Amino acid sequence: MSQPNMKLLRFRVTDFRSVKDSKWIETNNVTALIGTNESGKTNLLLPLWKLKPAKDGEIDALSDYPRNQYHIFRDMEIKPVFIRAQFKLSDELATQIAEMASWELSDIQVVEVSRNFDKNYEVSFPEAHLKRELETAIATNLLTGTSTALQETEALKTEQSHYSEMLSTIKSILDNPKLAEKFIDEEGLEQICLDLNSVSLGDMPKTSKIKPLYESLLTEFTTLQSSINQPHPNDNEEVYSVILEAMPSFVYYPNFAQKLRVSNYYAHRTLKTEIIYSINHYKELCYVYSD
Repeated sequence: MSQPNMKLLRFRVTDFRSVKDSKWIETNNVTALIGTNESGKTNLLLPLWKLKPAKDGEIDALSDYPRNQYHIFRDMEIKPVFIRAQFKLSDELATQIAEMASWELSDIQVVEVSRNFDKNYEVSFPEAHLKRELETAIATNLLTGTSTALQETEALKTEQSHYSEMLSTIKSILDNPKLAEKFIDEEGLEQICLDLNSVSLGDMPKTSKIKPLYESLLTEFTTLQSSINQPHPNDNEEVYSVILEAMPSFVYYPNFAQKLRVSNYYAHRTLKTEIIYSINHYKELCYVYSD
């Protein structure tokens, strides 16, 4: 049995009809919301349907805005989010997104999709924390390690000036007071890269033993700079499109008074109960029932 690309974990409704903030509602393959009539169960399920309706499910300002705030919402330039849903990605989809965004796979396991009353979507990865700083120890270890390796390597007579420039450049960077701090920010790391690249390597002899050492240091710092400058997967348009395409559609069945058969599974009429029936394991659909 194939697993779904995206399985619903939880959802949260805000500023939709009578619901101010539902907080996060955990879901499973079958989730029941039980309450008295007119207690707001349907108003919790409708936004989930309208997140990505398989059919109909248009956002209706007159019906869906909170009644006591209709005039406020109507005049807003950017309308509020009314539904947020978090999904667990399949291994295959998570790997695809991680490669696409050049991000750690462990950070791409859960995706959050939200929709506002303007019908716009937002895709985010709550476990993908943006790193815009580097531990100073990583930089100093690379610098001191290369300096030691250079001093232990015999330079050719024709490259003595390069040798001295390499060592003095590294020493100058290490003497910078900013390296006494615990972290280096983007600007500080960029300056280190600029300083290291100020040493000209182009005219060094091919038989040089110190050139590869310094080139390796340059490569290491270029990689570090890329790692903290890379775009967050939240900002990746390709990722955005793939997630919206893979997200299951929702089907809403109101007032089912008789037994309803769906993909070899039965949803029975339950008094005063709303049911989220997810058959994601079988189709890319989630079923939402109201009785």
